[in-house]
Amino acid sequence: MPKTSPIIAALSLTVAVCHCQASSASPMPAVIVEPQDQQTKATVTRAIRSARQSVDIVVYDLGAQDVLRALQAARIRLARNRPASPAIRVMVNPQWFSASATAVQAAYWQVMMTQLGVDPTTGRSADGVVQFNYAASNFQITHQKTLVIDARRKDGSDYGRASALPASAKAIVATFNLQAYGWPSTWSGSTPGRNCPNNPRCSFAANTRDFGVVLHDRDQIFTIERVFSSDFHGPSPTESNLALGLNDPAETLVWSNGTLGIAAPPPDGFGNVIAFAADAYPAFPAESSGSGFYPYPYGAFVADALAAPGQVRAGTVAGNAKAVLLNLIGAAAKAAETGIAAKLYIYNEEYADTDILAAINAAAAVGVQVRVLMTFNAGNGSAYQQLVTTARPDGSPVDAVVHLYPDTSSYMYLHAKMVYLDLPGGRDDQVVLGSQNFSPTSLEQNRELGVRLSAAKGSLSRPASAKLLSTFRRDFAYLGRDVPGCPVVVISPTNTWNAQIAGLNATTGCPVPSSAARRYDTPPLPTAAETTYFPAPLTGVQNTYQPPLPQGPITGFTPPAWVLVGADGSRSNCYGD
Repeated sequence: MPKTSPIIAALSLTVAVCHCQASSASPMPAVIVEPQDQQTKATVTRAIRSARQSVDIVVYDLGAQDVLRALQAARIRLARNRPASPAIRVMVNPQWFSASATAVQAAYWQVMMTQLGVDPTTGRSADGVVQFNYAASNFQITHQKTLVIDARRKDGSDYGRASALPASAKAIVATFNLQAYGWPSTWSGSTPGRNCPNNPRCSFAANTRDFGVVLHDRDQIFTIERVFSSDFHGPSPTESNLALGLNDPAETLVWSNGTLGIAAPPPDGFGNVIAFAADAYPAFPAESSGSGFYPYPYGAFVADALAAPGQVRAGTVAGNAKAVLLNLIGAAAKAAETGIAAKLYIYNEEYADTDILAAINAAAAVGVQVRVLMTFNAGNGSAYQQLVTTARPDGSPVDAVVHLYPDTSSYMYLHAKMVYLDLPGGRDDQVVLGSQNFSPTSLEQNRELGVRLSAAKGSLSRPASAKLLSTFRRDFAYLGRDVPGCPVVVISPTNTWNAQIAGLNATTGCPVPSSAARRYDTPPLPTAAETTYFPAPLTGVQNTYQPPLPQGPITGFTPPAWVLVGADGSRSNCYGD
């Protein structure tokens, strides 16, 4: 048996901890493949419509006709319970990259709120059934995409234990957002969605490859719901999600960033944490004041990290996402080293985290077959080049190929985030699906959630495995022959990035010159909405550390004072005025 190389040994994290496996009394997790599922079974909107007690949604992008209609139906049904607390809670990310993105999202939310009877000055509907809140400000952004159904009582209160959840409780952990970028183009006059019946452009699942996992395990649903409630109301200075096991590499749930609370010191041995003041947001760099809202000065973190290597970490990094991904990639490498034909199938939007990419390259070097599917992004060129030019120990080329779909409306947009370990026989297959991209921000600073399914542990069924594998293989085999002017870009050891990029449009991946539009140009704003307004959280239950954004034009924001929180709880001024 070949000896395990040091680099592969370092990729695998062995942790002796207890963890929850799929309960034998619960249905196994089911896999959703979009856009096909929403066009046929409509699993997501059916789940919302079927809610008997509660609906909780946390999402990055929100605004689609089919989601709105499902929420309207759920509101009518849940109003009959006369809940004392909101039965439908929607938590949206308020932190964007630019003024235009901020305005677009605000316009979509305004339409959703108006149609659900929500007062934008309070974030609450008159009947008390629906409430919109900003996501917690403990994170770079909230990029999580999750729906939780019937995880609270009919009166809107929380259950005290997982075993009390009803049989109807479920959670959908997804790679997809709930926004239809084509929705505004279907408007006629002031009537939103007049042209929406049977129009896929009004659906959140319009021409994007995405996945979701439907969970029925009560322990997992209970944990997701507890984190949701913590983020929704705002974690206290001393509250810690670490007790929920969010940093456990052996868990099924894959979290980026477990909340500690802004003022809380990090755990022993964690190092210093950059935290932010509670009373303001900084403007996005290089944009006008109030153009975007990032609660973390990343450049300042980098400067401090260089000054004190290993002592300063970004945000409250208490999640397990990177550990889970490294474990899965390391398992593929270990299998290959023992002569087992291991394969890694990868969808992702970003290809940048150095630890993850180093692990993939090392796995390829010991014989793992690597297949990557992404939409074209010129910024990833050097990373692709490193993968396909990595040499095996005997000097032979690695078995690694990257297929890049052009970033045009003629092709499906590959928004999915998946790492699938395919082993002979399928009994030891594993897959991680969720909101995490391969970037340090996504894995360490954002609020993100994914799911790790394992055939050996009984959470990855053969039907789910077959669905994921067949989808990837079909997508990977598609070479775009019906769009001859804009073919799929193939990166391989014999056809490297450098050999192809010279004649391509750096934006779309199509030959130069190209008149093809980008897949996601800024969509037109709905004319029925006031685009300069943000919805505000309900007064009294807003996030303790996130003041409501002002009604009216988004102006007047100034950078807050930044502090360094030491491991002993000490605080010192660090950045800002």
